Amino acid sequence: MRKGIVFFRQSMTRRGHRQQLNELMTIAAEHRVQIVAKLVDTSVHQYSIGDHKEISKQLLNMVSYHRPEKLFIQEISQLGASMLDVSTIVEELTYLRVSIYINNLKLETLLNGQRNPDAFVLFTLLSEIKQFQWAEIRNQLSRKLKKDKKRTSDSSPE
Repeated sequence: MRKGIVFFRQSMTRRGHRQQLNELMTIAAEHRVQIVAKLVDTSVHQYSIGDHKEISKQLLNMVSYHRPEKLFIQEISQLGASMLDVSTIVEELTYLRVSIYINNLKLETLLNGQRNPDAFVLFTLLSEIKQFQWAEIRNQLSRKLKKDKKRTSDSSPE
C-alpha cells in the first residue's frame, strides 16, 4: 500500500475541522493510501510568514522521514503565506516525487509520476489573480488616501 501524509490547517470556514479532516482521511482511503503521519493545526488565527515557514519546515521534515507518495490537503493556500511560498513548496514536493492532492480543487500535482499540467496551469492562474487582486487593493487605497488628503486640505481653515 502506498504511504501518505495528511496536512490540515483549520480555516475560517464554517465546517468543523473534524469533518474536513475525516474527509481527507476518506479520500486517502479511496486512493488506497495508508496515512503514516498527520500535521494538523486547528488554531484559527492569522499566520505570520514565520508561522508558515515553520509549518512548511515541519511538513518537509515529515516528508523526508516518512517518504510518502501523496500529501492530502484541503486547499492550496494551506501550503504558504504567499503564492511564492506555495509554489516553492509545491516544487520541492514535486522534486521529491510527492503528489499533492488538493481536495477543494479535486486535483493532483503528479499523475503516474509525471507533472500534471492542469495543476500547474491552475497554480499559475491563481498566482496571477492574486497579484491582480493585490494591485487593485493598492490602487483603491491610494485613490482613497488621495481623496481624503484633498478633502482634508480643502476643509482646512486658511
